[in-house]
Amino acid sequence: MVAKESILATLRLFRSLYPEQEARYREFSEYVEHCRGGAYCDRKNCRGHLTVSGFVFSPDGDRVLMLRHRTLGRWLQPGGHLEPDDRSLTAAVYREIREETGLSTADLEALFPWPSEGTDQAVVSTGEELIPIGLNSHPIPANPIKNEAEHIHYDFRFAFRYTGEPDTIHYSERESEGFRWVALDELRNSTDFGEVVCWIEKRNRMWKR
Repeated sequence: MVAKESILATLRLFRSLYPEQEARYREFSEYVEHCRGGAYCDRKNCRGHLTVSGFVFSPDGDRVLMLRHRTLGRWLQPGGHLEPDDRSLTAAVYREIREETGLSTADLEALFPWPSEGTDQAVVSTGEELIPIGLNSHPIPANPIKNEAEHIHYDFRFAFRYTGEPDTIHYSERESEGFRWVALDELRNSTDFGEVVCWIEKRNRMWKR
């Protein structure tokens, strides 16, 4: 199981890079602190669940991989619940991407955040953990089939550049109904993904210098 202190350390690092995200940092850290005995991995924790997701961008950074979620009926990035067997947030997001798209770590180049102000130097990974590019909390409707009440997902968002061929995605039909490489312009005004578009476009400008 991912240790609580490891999660909190990742949150503190995120806050140091994005001080304007203090409110989200506090929301996430208060939730994690509230959980006892790894309850952030417990699907029956009605306060909420920790999740991880991976935005997989095309090699040129102009498109992002989206899956048609079978249960929610929406186009979403690969991701899912933190599981008790996960040893780190990084291991969890690689697992989710592999399970939902068939992509391995060899197909992915991890992308790291840029500080909000003051430098053009990319942040590198610390230890074995990748650094999230964003935090996002959102309500999940009740699911009578799974006997789950409405709850909140506290999602750690990570970013990757795909280094393989676009047509080699093997999505899980149990989880998804299909996949698309979506142009950034389609997501620019999205409440859910607008921040991610701004992030990758900043990153693209750095690549193309």
